[in-house]
Amino acid sequence: MRILQLYHKVPFPPHDGGSCALLAMSQSLIKAGVELTILAMNTTRAPGDLKHAPPGFLDHTDFRFVEVDNRIRLQKLLKNQFTTTSSFAGRFDSPDYRQTLVDLLHEKKFDFIQAEHLYLGTYFQDIRKNSTSKICFRPQNVETDIWKNFAHHCRNPLKKLFFDSESKKLEKLEPFLASQVDGIMAISEPDAEYFRKSCPGIPVTTVPYGLNLNQWPDLSEEVTGALQICHLGSMDWRPNIEGLRWFIKEVLPIIRRTLPQVKLHLGGRNIPSWFNKYHNDQICVHGEVDNIFDFYRDKALVVVPLLSGSGMRVKIVEAMAMGKTVVSTPLGAQGILCENGRDIMIAGNAESFAEKTLALFDAPAWRREMGKNARRKIFENHDLNKLAERVLKFYNEC
Repeated sequence: MRILQLYHKVPFPPHDGGSCALLAMSQSLIKAGVELTILAMNTTRAPGDLKHAPPGFLDHTDFRFVEVDNRIRLQKLLKNQFTTTSSFAGRFDSPDYRQTLVDLLHEKKFDFIQAEHLYLGTYFQDIRKNSTSKICFRPQNVETDIWKNFAHHCRNPLKKLFFDSESKKLEKLEPFLASQVDGIMAISEPDAEYFRKSCPGIPVTTVPYGLNLNQWPDLSEEVTGALQICHLGSMDWRPNIEGLRWFIKEVLPIIRRTLPQVKLHLGGRNIPSWFNKYHNDQICVHGEVDNIFDFYRDKALVVVPLLSGSGMRVKIVEAMAMGKTVVSTPLGAQGILCENGRDIMIAGNAESFAEKTLALFDAPAWRREMGKNARRKIFENHDLNKLAERVLKFYNEC
């Protein structure tokens, strides 16, 4: 089977959840024995470097990329406020990428073309005009939900107005583009339900984020009594910034009333310089982390305090795979097959988040058991090899 994957960015190095999800899908296809071609955008906002590709990955793919300038330009943003055009989607509409895609479709024949992001939907009509290949849409989230939630929590009135306007445009654009494909492969069941309702008649399935499980060590036996919390995530993603601000301002002070010696460690790429104002004896801002296993190893808890977002939190799946105990919000845990209080701890407000964090510090044996349960759950549901079989089965059903 010949597959063409369309990437909205070059995912090397794979340090953020979106890049990890792209690579996981590609690696599952490679393991399934498909002939894989990839056409990626190398964007100015999130540039990648092929020298950081996983060993052997480029040997098993025909990997091509196009430089795309997707910087945010104020003039365009203001202009689009008076049109039906989404400023977010428009940043990925590239004449150079379109021409390269058309040339590639004339050069090669494919059984399936898989678009890995909503904003690549702007090229669906070009594919239809230049190829008889079937199109599969692999959304990593529901973009409409992300920006609706972000508008809801935004306190700046001008930004709130902008995000609200964009979410309304995406609310129309998302089902319009998704309805043009032959199949939709959602990353979580809540996302799949959204597309089933908004795109009736289009086959929809769920294929979660997959891991090569033998690469993830068991870190559930952390240092007993270590009063350390950590968060790891890309800090150029707005929901991460929003959630951490909330945690630091609303949750952490409650925790410190009981455990003043608790230390919070923050890791991730592109942490804004203004975030360093939080750096002190009790909050350590690490920046980009070279080795996530070393970062997680001696931390008692992983916190994922998301207030907006969609899809599946890759960093939660990875932390659980290592046997780490995770405390998150209902939105953060959304889409992951897990049981509150058994595999993960879920809290819906600041008081509950602090209360459950303190309870886990008070019960190290329970904390370790929850980490072990989490690891078993991920091994049952996120095996890359098993997910590859589901992908090919769905292709054949479309």
